[in-house]
Amino acid sequence: MLMMLYRHIDRTKFQFDFVVHDSSENIYEQEIISLGGRIYRIPYLSKSPLQHMKALDNILKNNNEYRIIHIHTTYAIMYFDAWIAKKNGKVVIVHAHNSSATKIHTLAHYLLKGKLSKLADYRLSCSSTSGIWMFRKNDVFTIWKNAIDTKEFYFDDRLRSKIRKELRIADDSILIGNVARLSFQKNQELLIDIFNEYHKIEKKSKLILVGSGEDEGKLKLKVDRLGLSKDVIFIGNTSNVSQYLMAMDIFCLTSRWEGFGISMIEAQTAGLALVVPSLVDSMIKSLEYVHIVDHYQDITLWVKELCECIPLNFGQRRQAYNKIKEDGYDIHTQIKIVENFYISIEKRGVVD
Repeated sequence: MLMMLYRHIDRTKFQFDFVVHDSSENIYEQEIISLGGRIYRIPYLSKSPLQHMKALDNILKNNNEYRIIHIHTTYAIMYFDAWIAKKNGKVVIVHAHNSSATKIHTLAHYLLKGKLSKLADYRLSCSSTSGIWMFRKNDVFTIWKNAIDTKEFYFDDRLRSKIRKELRIADDSILIGNVARLSFQKNQELLIDIFNEYHKIEKKSKLILVGSGEDEGKLKLKVDRLGLSKDVIFIGNTSNVSQYLMAMDIFCLTSRWEGFGISMIEAQTAGLALVVPSLVDSMIKSLEYVHIVDHYQDITLWVKELCECIPLNFGQRRQAYNKIKEDGYDIHTQIKIVENFYISIEKRGVVD
């Protein structure tokens, strides 16, 4: 989402520099540098809190050109970063990107939620659900749609054939896909269990998982244990998500919770049929092609919906993206809102 904004924003007027909490190189790193951005690495807050806070404090003290600190977070642990930014006289934007957390993170969230919300000069959220989760009951927040470049996801049957050939997937195979971090939240473990039962019915089906994460090793072991190593393909992180969506027939999301599933917007734009949990109802734009599972833990219901799911033909897939564009999820519409927002901060400064 951030990279989509960064690529399209007027960089003669605005520049994004990034503070990241990981020592390894990100797949976007070289692109950020080529676009004029800088990357600062600091320790994880949860692992080394004092070192994290000291490092961030030093960055802000030694770089006075930064006026706005835009904090993107999934729960209120970023209160400490907001506090350091305010201490250094910065305008603080808190941007909510999720609607729940693990048990231990939830405890920390509710302890710090009010403090973080109070520190924010501006409050943004990817959805109403995320905003309610992140901020205090009566605090006002603004929703920014997680926009995409819809043209990039316009269905192309040549790309479909190319990717399926590379993956050795036959034209008549049903390809189920998932694009997400391999993690507890996204729960690909459930997806593999669902696919295992579906594959017994639809022998020519395949599953691809696009993304990486802390659950990758565990998921690969599960796939091997179930004897699915030839039918489940781990793609890893990629900058070509749209091409893999072209290759898919059905998009299946098994997240335990979501702030806003941008991958669902991408999948709908690419003209995929979807099978998703009921928690993502508000993210559905094309109900005609979506199957919703009401009872999350019931694998039988997931399999039933997959069996009833009819992939769209090529013509339907090319038409599908119009709905997403009309609903304001195209980056060329959203970027104007973003630029006007940053300009207004320059004029107004901190909220009274």
